[in-house]
Formats: sequence, structure tokens, C-alpha cells
Amino acid sequence: MSLNTFLWISFLAVCVALYLIQRRLKIRRLFSFGFSLALIVVAVTLFYSKLQFMASAIRTQGIVTEHYLSDYDQPTTHCFKITFQDQVGRSYRMGAGFCSSTPLHRVGDNVAVAYPPSNPLKAKVASDQVFYFWPTAIGLLGIMLLALESYQAFRERS
Repeated sequence: MSLNTFLWISFLAVCVALYLIQRRLKIRRLFSFGFSLALIVVAVTLFYSKLQFMASAIRTQGIVTEHYLSDYDQPTTHCFKITFQDQVGRSYRMGAGFCSSTPLHRVGDNVAVAYPPSNPLKAKVASDQVFYFWPTAIGLLGIMLLALESYQAFRERS
């Protein structure tokens, strides 16, 4: 698990913990609505930044050149490295930025890569499933909490 992933999971855990604490203590409902809306705003902001990146990024095909098991989290975490060329023909090697419990790609597989024209070192795997995972997860959590709070507020008024 990468540091970014760990930080996002920690953020979500803290958010859920705060939500559960405020529900237990029955603090004003305003906090619940504010918290839900904050999650939705964070998700929209992340989604928008991802869209901006993809709009200006150059897309190319990379080749999986290495598959390895990560020692960081669990010995069964499969990671891979990709080699790609920029428009000038310079070769770059990058980590995928994510790992999984099952191998997603084999050595030699083609992988879509996107990178900013000014800095190919900031390349990312251009997979919609991976690229938009966190904005989608945070947004859905915010929407579910907002719906739950709205439903409970409606029931209390009835």
C-alpha cells in the first residue's frame, strides 16, 4: 500500500469515526450535514483535478517491464513497473502507483499512461478504474451520509 493510499484510508477512517462519535453524542444535526457536504466538496474537487490532469495530459502506451511482490504491506501485494516513451522518444520507468492482491498485468502487457507535457516524470496509469476510485468513493460516502441524515431529519419532523 502506498503512502497516498494509507493517508486517504486514514482520512476516511477519521471521518467515519467523527461521524459515529457525533451520532452517539447526538450533537446538532448541522454537523452531520456539514460533514456530508464537506465530503462531497472534497470528492468534486478531486474529480475536477483528475479531469484537468487528463485534459492536458499526453497519452501513450507503456509496457509492463517488472512485476514484484511488495514488502511494504503484505507479501501477497502485487505491484508492477511500466516503461514508456515521451513524444521525443526518451524512455521513462515508473511505478504503477498502486498494488493489488492479485496481479493486474503480466510482464509485456500494454498499459495506458498519461503524463503532463512539461514533466513526463509525473506520469500516471490512465485507467479510469484506478484514476477515479478515491473521488468516487469519497463522493458516494458523502452522498450516503447526506441521504441518511436527510431521511432521519424527515422522520423526526413527521
